[in-house]
Amino acid sequence: MPARKIPPDPLAYAPFALRAPAAARYVGFSESKFYEAVNAGTLPAPRRQGRVAVWLRDELEEAIRNLPTSEEDERDEWAERISL
Repeated sequence: MPARKIPPDPLAYAPFALRAPAAARYVGFSESKFYEAVNAGTLPAPRRQGRVAVWLRDELEEAIRNLPTSEEDERDEWAERISL
């Protein structure tokens, strides 16, 4: 008996949770930079179900929104220079 073909989902929506390659693409990072940011605590840790790790889109979005702007980076760099 042939496998039943599942029709495409008529709703267009983004997935709620993303595996690492998709999560990295979602935030615009390479996979290696993505894992660096996760290990540094800049991006959230994954949720786990057994051996499957996923990142929630809303948590990734919040982490990216909370990154400093380049203007903030320049101010921090300048503050470090004048405090020397």
